[in-house]
Amino acid sequence: MKEIRTTNEKTIVVDDEVYEEAMKYKWYARKSYGRMKGRIITYIKEENKKYRRVRFTDLILHITSPKICYHKNGNTLDLRKENLIVCNNRSEASHYSGGSPSSNGQYRNVYLKKRYNTWQSSVRINGKTVSNGTYDLEEEAAYFSDFLILTHIGTDAIRNFPDMDLSEITRKCDEITEIYKKKRVDKRSKCFQGQKNSKRDCPPSSKYMGVSCRTNGVHFNWSANIVQNNKSYSLGGYTKEEDAAIAYDIKAIEIYGSDAKRNFPYLTINELKKKMKHIKENNKILRSETSMIKNQGVRRKQKKTSQYVGVSYDKNRRKWVSNITYNKKVYRLGRFDDEKEAALAYDKKAIELYGEFCNLNFPEQQSDSSEELPPGIK
Repeated sequence: MKEIRTTNEKTIVVDDEVYEEAMKYKWYARKSYGRMKGRIITYIKEENKKYRRVRFTDLILHITSPKICYHKNGNTLDLRKENLIVCNNRSEASHYSGGSPSSNGQYRNVYLKKRYNTWQSSVRINGKTVSNGTYDLEEEAAYFSDFLILTHIGTDAIRNFPDMDLSEITRKCDEITEIYKKKRVDKRSKCFQGQKNSKRDCPPSSKYMGVSCRTNGVHFNWSANIVQNNKSYSLGGYTKEEDAAIAYDIKAIEIYGSDAKRNFPYLTINELKKKMKHIKENNKILRSETSMIKNQGVRRKQKKTSQYVGVSYDKNRRKWVSNITYNKKVYRLGRFDDEKEAALAYDKKAIELYGEFCNLNFPEQQSDSSEELPPGIK
């Protein structure tokens, strides 16, 4: 390390290998103002007898424009190579120079978006502004700003948290990302709570949230559904529109809390559960009756051979066969020569199994069901 005195009585420090070459010129330390503030310069006479101003870094160290040198210790008179950081442009050099943070915050590279009242982290890299999102707290945005500086610029740049290395900053950013990911999903779910998807082929609408009409049901014509985290949950079918709305309110409170949107906001959770208990008892009785009556006399998808329910024609034996199903069990009532006799046998057995409200081939002859079965061939 060698020292050289300038013409204005300043002392500059250079490396040993460039000392002899530097002593060939007279150097001048500029004052700390203007674009060339603090630079060590000299004047070289050109062929046209005019003098050209040259920087020490350009002439001796061969670091030419547009590259800019930044001094690690902040002393512009220390021109040793180990004290210099070469920047490609001025935007990159700004990360090494000490300066005040943003005008509306206490951290560097963090700016307030007044319209949304959020903090944005943005860093100028290679002449382009790189942003890493917006956050509710200024400190959270500062962590992401340091992450950009460490990954794109280096550890020598000025940071908001100089005591933390890249692994610690990355771990902190991952924790913040997970928190905001959950917030965005919950916010979106609650925002669209009770709204219908216009892209779906929705059945007739209801006056209650989360309730839709079933067009293919027998008794349970109203169904309740609720959406959470982009997933739809079915809450069952109900005979009354109000019952489905109560089921929706109970599930909405469980998912979104007491401030959830509800159909009956004046009812407490205990009152809703008490009503739902009574609804389920009634639906349990109706469900068992519905499943039997709905499937009673329903044919499978095949070619019809008879005009009566429960009657089919056996081509091999050339007889009419009568069958009935109850609780997933098939009762064979025999084979008959006449189609009407097989239909009467079906009606008698249907009244015995399903009761007086079952589907019959001859409902006008229900009073004569006490007669014996017609003779058949078994």
